[in-house]
Amino acid sequence: MTPDIAAQLTAAMNKAVAIAHQPGQTKALAESFYEDDLTITGEGFDKFYPNLPSFMDTLAEVTKNPTCNLRLIGKPETSGRLAVSWFAEHCDTYKDMPAEDYRILYVWRKGQKGWRVTMESFSRGKFELAP
Repeated sequence: MTPDIAAQLTAAMNKAVAIAHQPGQTKALAESFYEDDLTITGEGFDKFYPNLPSFMDTLAEVTKNPTCNLRLIGKPETSGRLAVSWFAEHCDTYKDMPAEDYRILYVWRKGQKGWRVTMESFSRGKFELAP
């Protein structure tokens, strides 16, 4: 693994979080963070989203809390132009939204626009690292 992959993925995530914290920026967030062939599912979703356009309305809903932040957990694994990483997300209470924590698995693809997510799966809860 190239030593700077973790830094590159963290930078891509930080850019996405900064965009997500700005109201009405769902399209900008999607274009900077996700590939068009994104597939996504997770705990609490009754749907499997087979591409980015099918996820846009849901993305607008799940990014309404501007307190959410993510951090890389462990080291990414890579193969060619693909990387897999774990991220922890924490959101504080905001308006009528409760505080929440998520464990997220991302599959990234490196292309002309840099590292972007092509697959995502998440579950509720915090990471507790084993000794």
